[in-house]
Amino acid sequence: MMENTLDKRVWLLLVLAVIAVVLVVVNDKRGTSPTNAGTVMEAMGNGQMLNAIQRIVDSTLQKMGAVKVRRTKIVVDSKTSSRIEVRAEMPARFETIRLLTTLKDSLARFGVRVAATENLKDATSSVHLIDHQPQGGLQQVFESIVISREKIQKGVSPLVSRKRKAVLHKAQ
Repeated sequence: MMENTLDKRVWLLLVLAVIAVVLVVVNDKRGTSPTNAGTVMEAMGNGQMLNAIQRIVDSTLQKMGAVKVRRTKIVVDSKTSSRIEVRAEMPARFETIRLLTTLKDSLARFGVRVAATENLKDATSSVHLIDHQPQGGLQQVFESIVISREKIQKGVSPLVSRKRKAVLHKAQ
């Protein structure tokens, strides 16, 4: 009798272990594909997912005070792959980290990674939207947002005039 219950327990343990392994494998496969449409680069053919991503990027830039936004298509290597470059002029006090975190949160559901680089020589920042292709482990930038800031021009009147500053200073 004792051997019979031990055999049942061993079989039950084996069945539960197999079920656990199957669930882990299914969950891993489901987690690597961001949506049912596949990767962003695969979805570029029909354009639905790319248009949704572009709408999110445009609305985010507008909410953060973009002065000018210009979008161009860049051919990367011998017409086999391309990316979109968005040039945005932002206010002088704009913080790139805010854009980076907002886009990361907004585009997570599409399986898009967000990375940034800064070019000190040109005084620009670039935010790259990256598509991760799980089959080959490839990563491809499909959109770059190049951010330049408005320059404060000399001779432009400040927001608070000197007379107003003097009045405020005397009042204190």
